[in-house]
Amino acid sequence: MTVLQRLFLAVITAGLYACDSNVRSASLTGNGIDIADSAAVFGTINSEPIHGEITYHLHWDLDGLVRTSEHWQVVSDIGYTVTIESGWLSNYRITLAACVESTWWQTLLPPMVHANDGATIDSSESEFGTIENLTELSTQLWSRRPLTAHQYCRFHHLLARADETTQNKPMGVDVNRSTLILKGYAEKDGVRTIIDIRSAFAHGVLLEFNELSLMTANDAVFGTDAVQVVIERVPHAWFDGIDFASVTERQLAHQVGQQILETSHYHIRAVQ
Repeated sequence: MTVLQRLFLAVITAGLYACDSNVRSASLTGNGIDIADSAAVFGTINSEPIHGEITYHLHWDLDGLVRTSEHWQVVSDIGYTVTIESGWLSNYRITLAACVESTWWQTLLPPMVHANDGATIDSSESEFGTIENLTELSTQLWSRRPLTAHQYCRFHHLLARADETTQNKPMGVDVNRSTLILKGYAEKDGVRTIIDIRSAFAHGVLLEFNELSLMTANDAVFGTDAVQVVIERVPHAWFDGIDFASVTERQLAHQVGQQILETSHYHIRAVQ
């Protein structure tokens, strides 16, 4: 993200927080682009912020999907009808990250994502990784964690290989050492391409909240009372731009995993 982009995002989002000094919120895509704040998303999770906690929720944008009891379908932007019959995704780590001091030149660099973000693990980090069912598409509470009273400037989400500690593993499916498992097919002009992904790629995002004016004007602690994070998946965009007839299996696995993350919407609400 360039300096001009950062300045632009800070300016356009500052107006989101003028209405209520006790509640601050933001909505971002996985690639850091600001989107309209959506109060409706928080309504769908049917949960209020919990004092002293951060809660992580999963929500689905089902726009454009055709669903049956056995699969779901979507048409990509280049005309492929994609049918997904089963799928699993390993969410390895979800956490807020405390603000850290940096030099002026470090602010010009794009954020880097590491397994532990290169810093001390925060109490807000999800206690265990969790497996996500990519065909059930159900809204759910993922994790409740204690909220430490210090400034938070970042949100980190990492998709990586499941291990023995990962929760919500499906019965009869070996998801260990896998990040993404996806089965189905894509059709265009009468030609069907089988989708059979078992990927161990890691995909991560590190979103900078301080660029989006989420901190109060007097630098008060962000989210001293409660924080809610809703990760909204957008499956109708997962396969856009992918030419199934020409990509290799490895390219397909990496691109789908990356697009699942980059097209996700992250909605954050903090009560101060």
